[in-house]
Amino acid sequence: MPDKEAEEVIAMTNRLYHKEHKIQPDWTPEQILAYRQEYAPPVLKKLKDRLTEITGNPQTLPKSPLAKAANYMLGQFDALSNYILKHDYELDNNAIERINRYISISRRNSLFCGSHAGAKRMALIYSLACSCRLNNINTFEYFTDILKRLAQIKPNAPDKVFIDLLPNRWRKLD
Repeated sequence: MPDKEAEEVIAMTNRLYHKEHKIQPDWTPEQILAYRQEYAPPVLKKLKDRLTEITGNPQTLPKSPLAKAANYMLGQFDALSNYILKHDYELDNNAIERINRYISISRRNSLFCGSHAGAKRMALIYSLACSCRLNNINTFEYFTDILKRLAQIKPNAPDKVFIDLLPNRWRKLD
């Protein structure tokens, strides 16, 4: 049987997500901030009050899943609330978690690198590939382009030349 208190907390959290989904792609950063700062504080306050009420209830056993979840959420509450401070903050960290899944999958493949140096090179390449994904860059095009460019760069080139080849700064030459 579902826990009524847990369902309440989930419903309040879902209100935040429902409001976030109403943000239009053409909104300016200022509009996004104003919208969040209008709808979120009352919901966040109500959510925090409910979590505090749950953890303070003597009938909620401290080691119960509900108490553990409520305590965890209260411990992360300031970080959760920070998304109303900047327009580019997210309500959750799902995008990064998806990237980390790829890294976890690569651990098994790392067993076959042959050496520690090979594992370090693989980690570097994998990190660049994940950065490409975060920046919506075709990984094959990126590596093809930077390998061509690297062949033409002198070894004593300034660091800025190499920094400009990182996925967040890279621009494909036509």
